[in-house]
Amino acid sequence: MTVVHGGSRGGLVFPINYEEEVSLRLVDALHGNDLKLASECLADPFVDVNFIGTVSLKSKKTEILLHEEAAHQVLVDYEEFKTEVTPLFLAAHVGNMFLVKKLLSLGANVDHKLFRGYATTAATREGHMEVLEVLLNAGACQEACEEALLESSYLGYAKLAKRLMATDMIRPQAALRALVSACCRGFVDVVDMLIKCGVDANATDRVLLRSSKPSLYTNIDCNALSAAVICRQTSIVRSLLQAGIRMDLKVRVGAWSWDIDTGEETRVGAGLADAYSITWCAVEYFEVSGSILRLLLRHISPNSLHYGRTLIHHAILCNNASAVEVLLNCSADIEFPVKTTSKTALRPIHLSAKLGFVEVLQCLIVGGCDIDSRTAFGDSALMICARYKHGDCLKVLASAGADFGLVNSAGQSASSIAGLARWNHGFQQAVQDVIIAGKTPQSSNPSVFSPLMFTVHGNEIEALKKLLEKADVDLNEQDDDGNSALMIAASGGHLEAFELLLRAGANIKL
Repeated sequence: MTVVHGGSRGGLVFPINYEEEVSLRLVDALHGNDLKLASECLADPFVDVNFIGTVSLKSKKTEILLHEEAAHQVLVDYEEFKTEVTPLFLAAHVGNMFLVKKLLSLGANVDHKLFRGYATTAATREGHMEVLEVLLNAGACQEACEEALLESSYLGYAKLAKRLMATDMIRPQAALRALVSACCRGFVDVVDMLIKCGVDANATDRVLLRSSKPSLYTNIDCNALSAAVICRQTSIVRSLLQAGIRMDLKVRVGAWSWDIDTGEETRVGAGLADAYSITWCAVEYFEVSGSILRLLLRHISPNSLHYGRTLIHHAILCNNASAVEVLLNCSADIEFPVKTTSKTALRPIHLSAKLGFVEVLQCLIVGGCDIDSRTAFGDSALMICARYKHGDCLKVLASAGADFGLVNSAGQSASSIAGLARWNHGFQQAVQDVIIAGKTPQSSNPSVFSPLMFTVHGNEIEALKKLLEKADVDLNEQDDDGNSALMIAASGGHLEAFELLLRAGANIKL
């Protein structure tokens, strides 16, 4: 439009884009919720109802808060930033039904896509059901409906999702993506509704999965159940199981790999290990109450094998005593050995001793494992602790009554293995701590290991005092060379130990 201004001194002619000006006023009026000005602008024949303007839009956003072993939490907040909008998008965003209908009657494009989505997306994001209904009836396209459905799954709007599914505009893959998204976020109503609408919960979709423990941030192909397990959504897992979801799926989110020949473990990083069953996933991505694992174990045996290992081996590898406890309560075999071609016969207690996991070891002992069970090479858990220098584990085993008098197929005891590993001081300190704590290390063969002889050899006075308080201590026992504790104290120049033994009644005439 051209405006001419005339006068006695002549005239000025300059162009003004009136159409843009009135359209911009309309956008500003809608953004400022000025209904009167918006109505005036809409009455102007030059207004462009599909005009794209820029405003500072305040809208909902969701953020996923990750917890170590608890369910992911959805935080809903508002953010404000500059973005492009149309009048219809703004009207849908604020939920103004009158203006939405007016704009549509004037030819507003319901399928205009912007950075923040379609008008259907805006209406869904803010929870405006009636506005969404009008937009759908106005002929919203398939992509606009699918994007709105995904938005409803982000926010847990089951009623809006149900209305969108009723349009018959949603393709199976889009519906599946909404289902998996709702599973990750714990929206049970949305999940139940989508399954009732016929969404295949067993199908897989590529989705970004995250976890803080263990650390995971990767796009993987997974179904609804695996997404719910990784995100620790107990109510979703329960709902999916009630719906009859298949349990035979494999998921590739593990961080551990192991050699089937030797049984050696390697940490390869989350998502890089071989695919495993959903129960293994529930162990590695353990939910703090254990509810998810217990739900799954109603359908799958805890003793099923994966490359020669069972779930209890995996729980130990993940250093998760709580998972071990759940498995034991669900009838996991506490003595099941790792199956390898070399037949190492490594049992759960041996694995936990090798890895140095104290809490897991305590859990196994409380669970009633054979504390002196042997590997194929005759090693006990006590010997393994000595070989790998795990003092705390050794103390747990000693306090529980592990036998220090055992020898392996090479004739080595826990004490001699500690010497070969150059861990004499650590071994001595661990045994001393056990004795001072009031426990007497057990030995079925005093010639291999004697608590009294060991303490006197090391001149551990405080530990010796504790031993001498015990009524069952044999002060006059002798080693293979005929030496008594008193003789050892004398030959070693341990005067205080010698005096303690004498006062306790040791026989000086042996």
